[in-house]
Parts: sequence; structure tokens; C-alpha cells
Amino acid sequence: MTKELAYEFRWEKGKQRIYKFSLANDYKMLKHFIGIFDEEKHYSENVQLFFQCCKKNNIGYYSFMSNPGVFLAEFGKIGAAVFNDLIEDIRSAAKSSSFKKKVSSRKHNCIRNYRSAEKYVKTLFMKYSRMLVMRIDLGFRNDHPEQKNEMSLEKAQKYFFKFLNNIRNTDIYRNQIGYIWKLESGREKGYHFHLMFFYDGSLSQKDHYIADQIGKYWISLTEGVGIFYNCNASKHKYRNCGIGMVGHSDDAMCKNLYLALKYLFKKDQFLSEKFKLRTRVYGRGELSKLRVGGAGRPRKKIDSS
Repeated sequence: MTKELAYEFRWEKGKQRIYKFSLANDYKMLKHFIGIFDEEKHYSENVQLFFQCCKKNNIGYYSFMSNPGVFLAEFGKIGAAVFNDLIEDIRSAAKSSSFKKKVSSRKHNCIRNYRSAEKYVKTLFMKYSRMLVMRIDLGFRNDHPEQKNEMSLEKAQKYFFKFLNNIRNTDIYRNQIGYIWKLESGREKGYHFHLMFFYDGSLSQKDHYIADQIGKYWISLTEGVGIFYNCNASKHKYRNCGIGMVGHSDDAMCKNLYLALKYLFKKDQFLSEKFKLRTRVYGRGELSKLRVGGAGRPRKKIDSS
């Protein structure tokens, strides 16, 4: 962790001069960060720490409207000095054992969820030698009367779970053997869901087309409020592509598939918003119908490390 502050003050020829460093670029952005805070939402430990320190130092939306060299009467010092104090307070709080414990707990949960997803995929591979893997993102339009900022978590979940339940009764579901989903929330995208669908590779092809049909079904079910992104339509953009047809013995594709899973769950460590304790943020299909074991050709061990 750097010890550098945003500003440094020096007396030169009887005048105080202010020298800027890299963190000074965030001075004018601070009011925007404070402006998005919502008491009703739950934020990640890092973001929550920032807001707590702002509150402790009585820093509000209008605190940094003026030039950093302007004297702020409510603080008794210029804006640059107030900003430096805030930075030092954040760094001090980040060193506390309670904060480190919270961050460690979140990291542990990310690893646990990834291991669960990894085990799920490995179990599918024990029955299916080839899987057609699709990655689709489902969200909500921001140019619709029911915009993302007005889309409640409860309504977003209602749409999504209806989607998971109803798609089973469509032709799109044919040959599907499993899925993994994860809920996220962001300032730009609002509530959205990342999904991986797994189809029997011996019976299914045209992953781009199937993923497109899944996305169109989402739009239909949400009555036009929903949007989707078909990752399989842009497989060429991925340096380490782990979607499309993935064979159990294709070491490179398997490794990329597990890397994609790991990245998906690792992002949880840095999300700006987190969810309430009982909110379902991750799920997968049932494995009860899979009969794993018995005679079959030898399989190579999958190493996802």
C-alpha cells in the first residue's frame, strides 16, 4: 500500500504552493462517488469503508465542489488538506483487524463458490465426454421506462427464476444437461445474471444459435425489459476461450473453461455492491439425474489448477 498523498504543501518565497500527485486526479470525482451512495444498499467492504470514513469526516456531496486550493470554512482548511486527511483515515481503517477479517471472509466465500462450480462441471464430464458450453449475460434495458435504476432486486429475481423454470418447457431446453448462474449488480448495468449452460455435445451443435435463442426467450419472457449478451457469438475475442464444444480430453479447452469459472467468481472480491445475507447470488442445476459410475472408457484426470 502506497504512503503517497494527493497533495503536498511547500513554502516557497513566502508563499504556500500545492503540488499534485496521482491521487489528486480523484479530487473532483469524489462528489460523484458520494452521490451514488444509497442507504438501502449493501456494499463491499472496501466501498463501505470509504463511505464510513467520509461520514466520520463530515464529508458530503458538496464538500469538494470548489478548487482544492480554496479554503473550506466548515473544515477550517483548504480542500486539498481535507482530501489528504480522508486518504490517511481510509488507510488507517484498512489496517484494522476487523476490516481485514471481513475482506478475508469474502475471499473465502468466493473460493468456496468456485470450488462448488468446479466440482459440478467435473461431475458432468464424468457422464458426458463432450459438452457444448454457452456463456450468456442477462440484464435489463436502461432506455426503457422501467429502467435499471428502478428495477428492484426482488423484481429482477422474479423475472430470472421464472425464466429458469419456464425454459424447461421449451424446445431450447432439449439436450441441456446443466447450468450455473450468478447474480451481480453494477452502477452501469444494474442487476444482471451471468450464466453458463451445458448441453450434451454428442447431440447438440451451433452454440451461437442456441445461445441466441436463449437470449431471445429472456427478452420475450420479460416483455421487452430484458437484454442479453451472447458470448458465444464472439468466441474469437477471447484469448483463452473455454466456451463452445469442450471435450473431456481436450486439456487446453478444459483449462480455459475452469479459468472462465474462476474469473467469474473472483470478481466477487471487487464488486461495489453486495447483497443481503439471505439473497441467492449463485446457483446451479441439479445432479440427481446423473448416474455417475459403472463401466466406461478410462478418463484422463482433469487438472484445473
